[in-house]
Amino acid sequence: MELIGTKKTKKRSLKDLKNIDSLEALFSSSSLISDYYGIENCVDSINLEVTPSDKLSNGDTITVNITYDNKLAKELKIKFTGKKVSEKVENLEAVTKIDPFEDIIVSFSGTSPYGYMDYYYEGDNQYINSLYFNIDHRDNLKNGDTVTLSLDASDENTLRRGYVFTTKEKQYVVEGLEEYIENYADLSSDFIENLKAEAVDTIYAYSANEYNKESSLSDLTYSGYIFNRVKSDSGYYNNHNEIYIIYSSIATHSEGKYSSSKVYFPVKFSNILKNGDNIYYTSNDNIFGKSYFDNSWSYYTKGYINPLICYQELVEANRENYVIECGDGFEDYAEQKTISSLNDLSKDFRDKLAEDTKDFIESYAAKDYSDDSHMKDLSLMGEYLLIAKNQGMDFVKNNKYILVYSATVYNDNDRFEPSTIYFPVEYDGIVKLPNEEYMITANIGMLGYTYIGNSSYRSKGYSDGVEMFKKLVTANRDLYTYEVSDGLKEFGE
Repeated sequence: MELIGTKKTKKRSLKDLKNIDSLEALFSSSSLISDYYGIENCVDSINLEVTPSDKLSNGDTITVNITYDNKLAKELKIKFTGKKVSEKVENLEAVTKIDPFEDIIVSFSGTSPYGYMDYYYEGDNQYINSLYFNIDHRDNLKNGDTVTLSLDASDENTLRRGYVFTTKEKQYVVEGLEEYIENYADLSSDFIENLKAEAVDTIYAYSANEYNKESSLSDLTYSGYIFNRVKSDSGYYNNHNEIYIIYSSIATHSEGKYSSSKVYFPVKFSNILKNGDNIYYTSNDNIFGKSYFDNSWSYYTKGYINPLICYQELVEANRENYVIECGDGFEDYAEQKTISSLNDLSKDFRDKLAEDTKDFIESYAAKDYSDDSHMKDLSLMGEYLLIAKNQGMDFVKNNKYILVYSATVYNDNDRFEPSTIYFPVEYDGIVKLPNEEYMITANIGMLGYTYIGNSSYRSKGYSDGVEMFKKLVTANRDLYTYEVSDGLKEFGE
């Protein structure tokens, strides 16, 4: 590039100015000072634009476009020559293409659907080791989910390091986690048979350890299952899943201290997991429930004498937090029908319950009356049915069925005058099952207490039928509607 001076001075080149060897020489010539600063300003006005300026490879051609402050140059009588320069790119170091995920080791831990992901870099590339990898979601994972690992690095910085990444993200499928069983159908037949065997052992071990020698179990029979899995939106739960294996058996007392009763034994197994083909549970929580024989406080057993209470406590009470499945017969208790009138009870059921009630009353008199006191002419007078105005899944509160017998009570030694006593016996929470079977939730027993004649002798029951109606029916009208059979209408209806 050549600089041409003014007409009044000889031609000078930039070299002439550079050859000035001292400030004294420079300042001794005012014309040199003016030329120097003018040329410096012209040089500063030069602008270079390189095209292209990045992503270059050896062999590419770049062009440098040159622009000037031509107005300033003209004032100084300076002429610039040359507007662009083209050059070939050479001597660049080759960029290395690498897969940044090649030496990333990913692992999944925990239990599906609560698994989590970890990763680490096991390679020796310091640049990759310094980078940060993003995970789109690293916890609450279940088998089959897809997790994306992405690289947080700019292309520009990577190129400066001499690399090009072949990819900047990679997807990984979650696998290999042990997982909670979600449905009863997912259990293998071998595992179910193992649960049944464990339940039987648990029940027999309990009776051997806790029953006295007069009490025994017989006819142990598989009676169904309850399978619970936690709801996805449940705010609180003890176990992710659980299964109750239910067996029933007849409990008897050799000396007749309580009536032979069918007892349902639900054995609970919690947190059932699958790892590959292996299914296992983490806890055997033993037998649930507690029941008293013949409504007494003397003899009791684990389990449920009434399966409706079992259903209520293990199924209905858990519906807020669990999706629940019942099967192999126990589902019948999910389809019960509410009793709302006396006609909803079959004749066979009413007749059978009437006979049992008569036996109960006669047993009471034989056990509790003095040796010289007796009853005769025991006969069924009628029935009361009270139906709760607000029906719910607490079956015992839904209805009251009361059978009323009358009898003449007398004393061999005339301790009291022969008197008519009314014996109401109450059964609560009667429901009808799909197989036309009826179940009673609670046997309340005999109601009332009265003096016999004008004596100090007392008996369960009522000596005044009107008073009986008032106590058993009228006193409950705030919560129940009612129905009175014909034989009792003389006392109120």
